[in-house]
Amino acid sequence: MSPGGCFLLKVLFFESYYFSFHGAQQSLLSLVRRLNKAKFEPVIVVPGEGPLQEEAVKHHMAVEVVPYPRQLNMFNKKLIKSPWRILLSVIYLVQYSVRLFQLIKTHRPRVICANQLRSVLTIGWISRLLGIPLIWYLRIDQRAGLLDLIGLLLSTRVVAVSRGVTSIFGKSIKKKYGKKIIVIYDGLDAEKLETCHENWRKSDGIPDSAFVFAMVSSMHPRKGHRYFIEAAKRLVEDFPDTHFLIVGKALNENEITYESEIKKLVKELRIEENVLFLGFRRDVPAILNGIDCLVLPSTSEGLPLVLLEAMAAGKPVIASNVGGCAEVVIDGETGILVTPRDVDSLYNAMQKIRTSPTMAKTMGNKGKQRVHQHFNLEKCVREFEKLLEQLGEKAKWK
Repeated sequence: MSPGGCFLLKVLFFESYYFSFHGAQQSLLSLVRRLNKAKFEPVIVVPGEGPLQEEAVKHHMAVEVVPYPRQLNMFNKKLIKSPWRILLSVIYLVQYSVRLFQLIKTHRPRVICANQLRSVLTIGWISRLLGIPLIWYLRIDQRAGLLDLIGLLLSTRVVAVSRGVTSIFGKSIKKKYGKKIIVIYDGLDAEKLETCHENWRKSDGIPDSAFVFAMVSSMHPRKGHRYFIEAAKRLVEDFPDTHFLIVGKALNENEITYESEIKKLVKELRIEENVLFLGFRRDVPAILNGIDCLVLPSTSEGLPLVLLEAMAAGKPVIASNVGGCAEVVIDGETGILVTPRDVDSLYNAMQKIRTSPTMAKTMGNKGKQRVHQHFNLEKCVREFEKLLEQLGEKAKWK
């Protein structure tokens, strides 16, 4: 109950990727932090301790940890790599669901929000059983076939972070279930970036006069680091004083192997002096303020938070035309869109930014204006609150 005597609408947020704190988790936390506490009572549930739980606790948010059993604590599609593995996963999921069921019965939320498909498949069955409306927060344009359809059937509403991510559903499915799907763009608290003027270049050994391209992302193959490095090799031949940053940390065995491959490629191309791996950094706003251009050559995306952050910092951006990138970047005006998996396209865009400082500055300025006008965090929060109020009326318990 709120201080004014009104009952609060309790909302349970479930995030399966507890070990990660990238764009999807950061956006979720920003949303939950800014919900109107006079109307809503949010609680975050995660299947393990990690950075999301730590950040939530630091900001005095309610968090519950319901640890995955060892057999479910697998990612990167390992749970569905064979029919036998799928069967075992279902058995262990049923056992895990009993614990989640008990937690939900204790908290009695009127709405459940599942961040990404895995979360929907984990908790959606319980929401159906208890008659609690379920929101699937759809954040990436990666198809999962039949699992996408199951997720759609379990969900009361699908909140897509961009129109682009809804491409995972075919035309016939959209026609039948389209009313379930709404688009709410993620928003950004741009003031944090605008007020950040720290200079990190000296401590990381990069001259103030050097031109710097940067990738800030998870260490995952779909982010396209290989294309960034191959384009960097060609650009160094034209401009030897150009530097390239890679910001992000490998979080699991697959990502560690992938990071090693990227570092090996840098050595093979003999551009070690131009490429700097910074690992995980908490001073991303400072880094973005100190670079000249952000590059995101992903093969799949949702609505990349780092694009909004770089644009809010007044930087030109280069991004693959996937997911919601084209809804953020106006090609040729606030940045450049490139063909995914195409090193030539990426190199040409980077060369254009490198050789056209006036154009790059204009793009940066227009990008900052676009973020303010179309990707405001408060607008995102208000739209989501409106949806919560609508769905809260449908819950079986009040």
